[in-house]
Amino acid sequence: MQSVAPYLATVCLGAMLFFSFVLAPLIFVKLPAEQAGRLIRAVFPRYYVVLGGVASVAAAAALYSDTPGALVMLLVVFGFGFSRFILVPAINAARDRELDGDKGAAKNFKKLHRVSVMINMGQILLLGYVSSRLIT
Repeated sequence: MQSVAPYLATVCLGAMLFFSFVLAPLIFVKLPAEQAGRLIRAVFPRYYVVLGGVASVAAAAALYSDTPGALVMLLVVFGFGFSRFILVPAINAARDRELDGDKGAAKNFKKLHRVSVMINMGQILLLGYVSSRLIT
């Protein structure tokens, strides 16, 4: 019996791609900036928790049949946890300071946002690796 890990990795990958390339840009195009920001702030914590949970189950499932896949999924889980509990609060604080007129906070916000995008892209690549194990 094949592990469910590649299937769960594919679910995470699809959700991340949809959110990153369809939903988030659409939110910022269709809503005024203030509303878009509030909606994104409400969605992201749940996004990280739900996908982190799915990735955790995938990592646990992979432990029984695919040690490299399990290690990769643990990296993905770590990325979700770091983003949810460390990066998002820092990004939100920097954005709030920027909106309050702190010019230096804008630079910090951009840097932190760039880090979050890089983590997201890394996770997408790692999930692609685990998902590709369905093919082989």
